[in-house]
Amino acid sequence: LWAETLSVNIVKGLFDVQFGVMHPLDIPFDDPYYLEMKIDQNDDGDVTDATDEILSPREKLAAVAYAHRSIYSETAGGGTVDVTPRLTGDGSPGDPLDIAQQGAAALDVLTWTGSAWQPAAPTGGGENNYVNATAFNTTNGILTLFRSGLSALNQDLDGRYVENDANGAWVDSTTFIHPIISPTFRIEFDGDLDMGGARIEQVDELSANTIDPCLKIGGKLYRTWSLDMVGQRTEVVGQARLDAQGYFEIDLAQQDEASDLWLFYNAIAPSTIIPFVTPQAPANLFAKIDGTRLIVGSTDNTGDIPFSYRLSGVRNDFREMTQEETNRRTQPTSTFIDIDSGAKYNDEQRTPNTKSSLRRPTE
Repeated sequence: LWAETLSVNIVKGLFDVQFGVMHPLDIPFDDPYYLEMKIDQNDDGDVTDATDEILSPREKLAAVAYAHRSIYSETAGGGTVDVTPRLTGDGSPGDPLDIAQQGAAALDVLTWTGSAWQPAAPTGGGENNYVNATAFNTTNGILTLFRSGLSALNQDLDGRYVENDANGAWVDSTTFIHPIISPTFRIEFDGDLDMGGARIEQVDELSANTIDPCLKIGGKLYRTWSLDMVGQRTEVVGQARLDAQGYFEIDLAQQDEASDLWLFYNAIAPSTIIPFVTPQAPANLFAKIDGTRLIVGSTDNTGDIPFSYRLSGVRNDFREMTQEETNRRTQPTSTFIDIDSGAKYNDEQRTPNTKSSLRRPTE
């Protein structure tokens, strides 16, 4: 009597389908009928296979003629439907408006005639201070704002505007546009603000959640909170302890990637490293850089002495960067620095409660 094949999405055994979309039911409902459903289990496009079983129970369809048979239910029982586009209402508060096309042309606007709303060309009704239709392009170009009967305001790429002279020709006004916003103005960006190398001037105060000092190593940018000094020098600080023989040694070049010491060593010229050590107990200590190794020792072989250190070196990544890269970030950071190997600090003592990242090499 009737059949239809539909493809449906099944989510956790459940699906939703509307029958009659592809093939309307076109049979007289003078008797009850039963609706059967088959699932193409092997997905071969044929539901006549023996493996394609009929789902149960079957659904009984009652004899409700117009709910199933009518092509346009709005014409059922000899009724008619008004499809004439219109806009009605007297314009008073609370009066409902029935809005439809009513033969409007492209770029028309709705105007009030005094008794009804109707579409019309934007002539301004005698008032010329309207803004004519102008498309806002997403590509580089000129944005022109027209004011009927007056000179056009044309925002060019250099920040100046041009205007019509007495002969109707475009001329440079030699004047820059300086918008004045009062009392406050807020701009939100969903992404990066690219100034194209231009400057931001006359800023009384600059506030930011994070201003990232970055180091470029091996073509990657590393975000770090280590101190940078004037003169393109950078530093790293920490603490360690002499062994029982009064000796400490660590190879800076063999530290874990993105650790504080690894970052420092790869960001500076090793020959420029200046070591500073301060004993945290009575002792006479010395420090030196031997190749890639930091060596700290006691002059009288006193052991088990805690000390703090500070290493300072000249950054070498500036030699590889362009002038633009040294002044602003050109790509996002990809690796974050693990300061003190994730050590947490005691609020009272302000010292790490885990071991320092400094380790003596295994012998």
